[in-house]
Amino acid sequence: MGIQEPHRSVLLECRIEEELANAKLSEDLLERVIERLWFSPIDELLDVPKRVVDSAEDLLAVVDGSRTLESFLLDLDETAGCSFRRCPSGPWLVKGGPGTGKSTVALYCLRNLLRLDTPALPIVREPLRILFTTFTKSLVAVSDHILKTLECDTTGIEILNVDELARRHSGPDWASRIFYGGAGDPWTPIADVVIAQCDSKLTSFRFDVRDLRFLYNEVNQVILGNQITSLEEYRRFSRVGRGRPLGPRQREQVWAFFEAVDWEANRLRSGLSATSLAAR
Repeated sequence: MGIQEPHRSVLLECRIEEELANAKLSEDLLERVIERLWFSPIDELLDVPKRVVDSAEDLLAVVDGSRTLESFLLDLDETAGCSFRRCPSGPWLVKGGPGTGKSTVALYCLRNLLRLDTPALPIVREPLRILFTTFTKSLVAVSDHILKTLECDTTGIEILNVDELARRHSGPDWASRIFYGGAGDPWTPIADVVIAQCDSKLTSFRFDVRDLRFLYNEVNQVILGNQITSLEEYRRFSRVGRGRPLGPRQREQVWAFFEAVDWEANRLRSGLSATSLAAR
């Protein structure tokens, strides 16, 4: 097992399980010894995820360290299909809980799509254009590595996380807008001041500090998220599903709040002198 001194002497003194469990060894070393002494039941071994090795050369590449075991796709059972009965088009969504193999199935689909000589896709024409999106940047790196290891021609494939995809299609106006409530953003003190100003200057202002979370979401997800640029556009915008209806008067108040917060935030960033809501 390649165990060197002084760990070898410690292990040789162990005669029963309790002594082994209490031995002064690292958790990694102790786990290695236990796995050698007590084999897993055959049923558990059969359930361990298996990876597909296409050739002896691939296996030797793992042995000599030039290829990682993780670079091989998992072997799918018959319930996880990845073949195509027709030429696919449009967006495809792979859904499942954590650890269910969503990425594995998606990568199998990509590999099969790239095999243009397969009879399953008789009408696909080169070059294919495929967009593969994931939630995390780490999955982007892993997916790209696996596809290249599989010797797939990834010329027509773009692998992005959804944040990057949204940023690319948002346009320059979207990218320059301020989204409040992020790390380091002075949202709360600005919002507190603006709410107090609105309450004293606007008739029947319906919001207070207890509504900060709602106002934060309304500004980010409705106004900024939909690139609304005027009160009239905000009045007409459908907010179905937001969970809190807003009448015309309330929308005017939300818009006044948004404009005041936006002005105050830009003032702080640019170092302008303070001004009141009434002066605006």
